[in-house]
Amino acid sequence: MTKTGPCLEPILGAAGTVDITPGRPAFLAGYENRSVLAGRVGHRLQAGALVLADGRGRQQALVSLDLLFAGPELTERLRLFAQRELGIDRRNLLLAASHTHFAPPVDATKPALGAVDRAYLDWLCDRCCTLLSAVAQQEKRPVHFRAIRVPWDGAVYRRRLWWLPHVERRRLAFGGVVMAPARSRATDQGLRLLELLDPRSSRVALLWSASCHPTGSPDIAAASSDYVGAVRERLGTQAPMLFLQGFAGDLRPDVPDRRTREHRMRQALVYGPNFDSFDLPRWEAWIDRLAGAVAAGLDELQRRPPAPLTGPLAGALVEVPLRDVTAGYDGPPRPVGFQRLRAGAMYDILAVSAEPCSMLRLLLDDPALWPVGYVGDVFGYWPAEHQRLEGGYEADGFLAPFNLPGRLRPGLDRIFLNATKAVAAELARDVAAWPAEASAVDASSHRALCDLPGNIGDEHEPAEPIGAVRRWRLGRQHRRHSPGPA
Repeated sequence: MTKTGPCLEPILGAAGTVDITPGRPAFLAGYENRSVLAGRVGHRLQAGALVLADGRGRQQALVSLDLLFAGPELTERLRLFAQRELGIDRRNLLLAASHTHFAPPVDATKPALGAVDRAYLDWLCDRCCTLLSAVAQQEKRPVHFRAIRVPWDGAVYRRRLWWLPHVERRRLAFGGVVMAPARSRATDQGLRLLELLDPRSSRVALLWSASCHPTGSPDIAAASSDYVGAVRERLGTQAPMLFLQGFAGDLRPDVPDRRTREHRMRQALVYGPNFDSFDLPRWEAWIDRLAGAVAAGLDELQRRPPAPLTGPLAGALVEVPLRDVTAGYDGPPRPVGFQRLRAGAMYDILAVSAEPCSMLRLLLDDPALWPVGYVGDVFGYWPAEHQRLEGGYEADGFLAPFNLPGRLRPGLDRIFLNATKAVAAELARDVAAWPAEASAVDASSHRALCDLPGNIGDEHEPAEPIGAVRRWRLGRQHRRHSPGPA
């Protein structure tokens, strides 16, 4: 420890990747009752890991996985391994799926989305444990960083109100929300790029984030990491490249419609408005625009001096019982996790083990937060309250294929806000355990995060601290008045 104390010591880091593409034909997750055996590989699947260490000896790990969901079993096995073998507790381990719809299923709680291949799951778990161990044991170097947000318009809001009768999930629906482009709705049209460098300006890792369902690959019979892997291949970076999916529950690729007007009208009369699908040329053009936006952001980063990363690492985890989110769930205890991970002024991540819809970003009043979805054991969609009232796939249509009885409870915005305040309080509690000089360091770190391009805002509203990792009973009053199972 230097005389400046652990808060001002450099944070050290190392990163690595491993291929997780199945070595034999495999069924793919992503769509209900999918029966296509994938015998080809489009863009290869990858797992990436970043491990950071501070002056107190605490470690923090981010793991990105080219999977639909990580699921409860893989999540728990990796958490146990990280805790027992590496000393990384569950608060400081982030397991983030890219949500590609072209990877083998590993989540046994959603059999309608694909039966789990046990051999692949075990092999995948071994690969990830080996990766984590190797990265944690690497010689770590002091981290410098630079970050940027760049505009991108490749995603579109996919919930459109429709007033005519139409066929929906083999039933006749009388109006409501259909899955179709709603280009008049403003969405989070941006990318986040975070470059980690060593003191010699060699790249340690590249983190990037978009908010968009990876559902565009035109080859439905090929295992693929979708646009996440396509961008990796376009950029050809030698350093590990980790992807964190944003709040993308109601966003998907904006596909140019090649159908004739008559064709669109015929389909709309039966099914309501809907999306066209990519053919290969339009898919490649869409990927080129996305990769171009990422490349432009990296070019801009090169003009900016990197900042040294100092200060302790902080983490927090609050778990909301699934029964508090869904009315009618009667299975074993299953939490919905809200996680915060902070590394000095480099990032402040808010991660949710759900498919959060983009409208929830309007509830976050702290521009320093990096919202991430699809982490750990994802139970299903978390729409905004007005979306729940509108209906549609993200509000109730997903429940059956996700093997969930009942319905989402009223008051979702309030439950979400309470959980985000609770995890913010937990993070503050972790920060309060730092040495005396940490308070000033953390305040300056938050200001630095808010001063990143595109960030203007105030700090979190203070909230009362609670226990570090425990189940938190939310909304007891509204549960007494909530409807029962559907």
